[in-house]
Amino acid sequence: MQAVPCSATLVTRRYRVREEDLNMYRLLHGGRMLTLADETGFLSTRCLTQRPCLTRAVHQAAFHRPAGQGEMIEFAAWVVLTGQTSLWCAVTASCARYRKLFDGLFVYVLRNGEPHDLPQMQVENPEEKYWQDRARRLRTSLRPAQPPEPEAGEAQAP
Repeated sequence: MQAVPCSATLVTRRYRVREEDLNMYRLLHGGRMLTLADETGFLSTRCLTQRPCLTRAVHQAAFHRPAGQGEMIEFAAWVVLTGQTSLWCAVTASCARYRKLFDGLFVYVLRNGEPHDLPQMQVENPEEKYWQDRARRLRTSLRPAQPPEPEAGEAQAP
């Protein structure tokens, strides 16, 4: 299967912060920011799979700056890495006042969990490379260590 450019999955969307989105400090509630980021990442996965995906995990979510009522936030998401059933999305949020409000890696899985022929993702610029490398390092660190192979003559554990 041919590699797909990460840019083919790029989704951007805008959201204006409303009063009901605010926390007790009159700033956008972090849970609302995560929800909006997750929804944007989901839309990105649909560009690649045309199938429903479920959020499996959120990694390294970082809130860099606050957003207040009336601010227009722009979310961007793109798939940077795939596995047999997983899609790793980089999601960022910015606004006119701050270049970087939020970023994180969201992992989605195909809804039925069956292995699927997902294409590899091809990076085309330094930002995509940064996110793909970050996702690869994280995925590698999360994989369980394989037990050592038994030496010749040793009994295997049941």
